[in-house]
Amino acid sequence: MDRQPTASPPTPPRDASKQLAAKALARSRRDAMRRRARRIRRTVAGLAAAVFSAAFLGVYVQLASGHDPALSANKAATTKTLTASAPASSSSASKAAAAKAAAAKSAAAKKAAARAAAAKASATKRAAEKLAAEQAATSAGSTGEASGTGSSATATESTTPSTTSSSGSSSGSEPSSQSASPVTTSQS
Repeated sequence: MDRQPTASPPTPPRDASKQLAAKALARSRRDAMRRRARRIRRTVAGLAAAVFSAAFLGVYVQLASGHDPALSANKAATTKTLTASAPASSSSASKAAAAKAAAAKSAAAKKAAARAAAAKASATKRAAEKLAAEQAATSAGSTGEASGTGSSATATESTTPSTTSSSGSSSGSEPSSQSASPVTTSQS
């Protein structure tokens, strides 16, 4: 199992200068293709970076100037603008957007009504407390004068029940003596 060297077929004599010229030509073409590919890659990367930078800068300037569309107070107007620019084939999407806008509008109206009712109730409560405090101060001044004369004592007795009835109806179950004492609070 010895292998015998086989004779290779005879090769025709080649000119060495032609072979060197062909290798040089192939090398130059290969280098040209590599330069072209590198130039295309750099151009694409540069354009992508420029487009991204421009888009990011546009969004950044819009947000920095206070024009954030997500925080817009008029979301219904934004929704209407978006649905107006949508094609007519998406009618279900526009109906859903309109329903969402209507729900947001009714929620805002309910919230405003609740705020108005709370403001009215607190104003009524403050007025009732002020009235009770004034009546308590008046009745306290009248009882000081009542020790001197008998006719003013009857006047004090007639005003005392009306004071408790008015403070009882407006303040709930608070006694009038508690609402008459001055209370100072500090909030820091």
